[in-house]
Amino acid sequence: MNGKQTRGAQSHMKPLRCARGSSVHSAFTAHHSLFTTRATFPAPRRLAAQALVEYAIVFPLQLMLTLGIIQLAHLFVAKQVLEYAAYCAARAKVVGLDDSEARRAAAIPLSRVTGPSGVTAPDSVVLPGWGTLPRSGAALEKTDFAFDTYDEAGVEVVRCRIEHDYELQVPVGNTIAEGLAEIFLLEEGDVTRIGGAPHIRLRASCALPRP
Repeated sequence: MNGKQTRGAQSHMKPLRCARGSSVHSAFTAHHSLFTTRATFPAPRRLAAQALVEYAIVFPLQLMLTLGIIQLAHLFVAKQVLEYAAYCAARAKVVGLDDSEARRAAAIPLSRVTGPSGVTAPDSVVLPGWGTLPRSGAALEKTDFAFDTYDEAGVEVVRCRIEHDYELQVPVGNTIAEGLAEIFLLEEGDVTRIGGAPHIRLRASCALPRP
């Protein structure tokens, strides 16, 4: 192959040039920019600052909700304990104990859920082999008892009714529970403050037949 043929072959191998603005040139430019453009991401410091701001906004609300749920759970537990205390008092009356002994029987479970605020009575319940029961005086001071008997189908029934001022002790959660109680409780006086602490009046009753 002579030099003229070589130069002719090289001239045929030159790259195809597209006129600027043509459709081929536009397609090539779009394809090139698609694979060469770098994605932009926020800087790590910016992401950390954003997470900190979101945490500062959400955490107080989450904490208030959690403490409110804990206080409501304690309230439901206290309600169950009050039901059992009413049973203990009614059973004490059924077996022949007087009202004072029946109150002391109810004070044993109630002492576990009674708050200390505003209490002036000393602890008075003594358990054999254990000693003086802590907060038994508070349980008796914050609880009202009512005993009565009635006849049902020829059987004498002993009934005990209890009203207890339960102290809301969970910080922040007690304020939330107090506000909810003021909205949803229908009887006036069920939400009170004793010794500066919020209290909710709980009620329970139990009736047992006398053998």
